[in-house]
Amino acid sequence: MDTDAFVILELFSEDAEEREFVNYGMMVWGNHNYDFRGMVKGDGGDVSRLSYRARGMSSAGVVGYMESHDEERIMYDTEQNGKANGSYTAKDIPTALDRVKASAALFLSVPGPKMIWQFGELGYDINIDYNGRTGAKPLKWTYLADANRAKLYKAFGALNQLKTKEAIFKTTDFVLDVAGMQKKVTLNSLSNTVVTIANFDLSTKPVTKIFPKAGKWYDFFTGTSIDVVDTELPLFLAAGEFHIFSTSPFAKPTAGLVPWTVPTSLVITATQNEPSQEVKLYPNPVQDWLTIELPENQKSVALTIYDATGRAVYSQSLRDAKTQVNLQMLSSGTYFAHLQGTAYKRVVKFIKANG
Repeated sequence: MDTDAFVILELFSEDAEEREFVNYGMMVWGNHNYDFRGMVKGDGGDVSRLSYRARGMSSAGVVGYMESHDEERIMYDTEQNGKANGSYTAKDIPTALDRVKASAALFLSVPGPKMIWQFGELGYDINIDYNGRTGAKPLKWTYLADANRAKLYKAFGALNQLKTKEAIFKTTDFVLDVAGMQKKVTLNSLSNTVVTIANFDLSTKPVTKIFPKAGKWYDFFTGTSIDVVDTELPLFLAAGEFHIFSTSPFAKPTAGLVPWTVPTSLVITATQNEPSQEVKLYPNPVQDWLTIELPENQKSVALTIYDATGRAVYSQSLRDAKTQVNLQMLSSGTYFAHLQGTAYKRVVKFIKANG
C-alpha cells in the first residue's frame, strides 16, 4: 500500500458515522456548493461546517469543496440568478468574479484539506447540464486571455501558496464567524494572527470587532497596512470586498488583483483642521448643520452616515467643494460618515449633540 495515498470516502453520512472513518485515518467529502453559490449570488449561506470541528472531528478529516463534477457552477448560477441592489448586480461578470475571489479567500482560509474543481479558478460558467450532468464539458483555456478571469486565476494561486506554505493556515486554533452576510475566519499562532473578512451583501456594510487586538495589520492582496487603535471601530466593506489581514506580513502577491484599498487607519475624527487632500467635517460635536469640505482632488463623493449600530441613517451625493448637511432629525450619539469617491474612501467619526 502506498503510504502517501489518501483515502477519501464518498460517504455523505451522519457526523457520527463519518467520525468513525476519520478516526481510522480516512477522509470524507464536505459539499458546500449550495452555500457558496448563495453567497456569490447575494442570497447568503452558512459555511460553518467547512470546519472539521463543527462535525465533531478531532482532526482535519473533511475535504471541503465549492464545486465538483456534478454540482452547478458558481459563475453560471450567479450570471443567471445573481441579485442586484441599485446599479450593483452580482450578474455582472467582473463583479461576480470578484465575489468568487471573496469566496475563495474564505474557503481556503479555513484549516483542513480542500478541493478546487477544474476551471473553477477561472470562473467556469458552463451549465452543469450541458451534454448531460456528468458529460464532457468544453475546455475553456481562452479564459486565460480575459483580464478579469486571469486575476481570479492568480488570486487562487496566491491563496494556494498561503495555504500550503504558511504554517498558520494549518493551525488548530481558529474561529469561524460565517453565518451572516459578513463572514470572518480568525487563525491564531504564537507568531502570527490572521483575519479573513468578506462582505457578501449587495451594499457597503460596516463591520465591527474585526481585529482581536490593536496594532499594525498587514493586508495581503493590497500590499498595504492599517493601524488599529480601537478594535471596536468599524471597517466599511463594499459589496463583495474581502481582506486577509495578518499581524506579520506575507510575501506580496501580484499587484492589482483586487479593485479596492484599505485606509491607513480605520476611522478619523471629524475636524476642520485637516490638510487640503483630506475631507473636513465640522463642527464636532454638531447640533443641526454639519459642514463637509471635500478634498481638492475629489469632485463627486457619495456620503452615507451610519449610527453606532451600523444602520445607515442618511445618504447624499456631494458634488460641491463645501456642503452643509441638515442633521436635525438625528438623535444624539456617535455617528460615522462614510465617504466614497474615485479611488478615495474615508470614514469620519462625529458626535451629534442635541441643543
